[in-house]
Amino acid sequence: IFSAVDVSTTGLIFVSQRDARYPQPVLVLDRSGKFLSAFGAADVGISNGSWGGHGLVVQPADAAAGRADEKVWVMDFFGHRVMSFSLEGQLLGKASGNGSAAFGNVADAAFRGSSVYFSDGDGGEANRVERWGATSGRPEAIEWISPPQPTSDFLNPHSLCWHKASDRLLVADRDHARIAIVEPQTGQLKGNLSCPDLNLGAGGKPFGVRCLENPKALKDDIVLVITSNNPQDGGNQYLHFVDM
Repeated sequence: IFSAVDVSTTGLIFVSQRDARYPQPVLVLDRSGKFLSAFGAADVGISNGSWGGHGLVVQPADAAAGRADEKVWVMDFFGHRVMSFSLEGQLLGKASGNGSAAFGNVADAAFRGSSVYFSDGDGGEANRVERWGATSGRPEAIEWISPPQPTSDFLNPHSLCWHKASDRLLVADRDHARIAIVEPQTGQLKGNLSCPDLNLGAGGKPFGVRCLENPKALKDDIVLVITSNNPQDGGNQYLHFVDM
């Protein structure tokens, strides 16, 4: 059972797996799919035979900020924490806490400049987006939480990405059946992504969202939206390509 995948610029493929019958929650593969290594068992939570690794995202390197190498971030929704690793699997830093202190069931992350944004998350009571400093490649300090107190603004914000051209966060607000638009400096809601053909709600709820910056074959950016019914019954499982 796999929950997330990302790729480094060096061609390493990092996969988050959930089945705890296997000894490590993060797998490392090469471009051909050959298994290279695995890590994370000492740090990622476990419950009822499953690893808690939900999201996994590679943070870009930034030599000017003193971050010479990419980092691998894992969102652990069993342990209510986020953590960053080197490409070799060495734990670099983590932040934890359940509820208002830090995280509920944190699900996904996205990077913009020196900040990391978390969707929090998949179940639980937090239902928010958080921005943290991450210049060092570690979770440093909270910069804002939106909303600052529990409200109905989000209901299981399950995934998010940063759309560079518009400088907006896109949040898969799963159980509101929408892709919410968030201003990354302040956390203010700016509306919803308009695409009637997604048919969110009747056509499934958004579980994942990712941005592809101007693919070579196309002139515009693409937003990928992954949908499924929730509760999950095998219906409306689609990968949508939205032309921005």
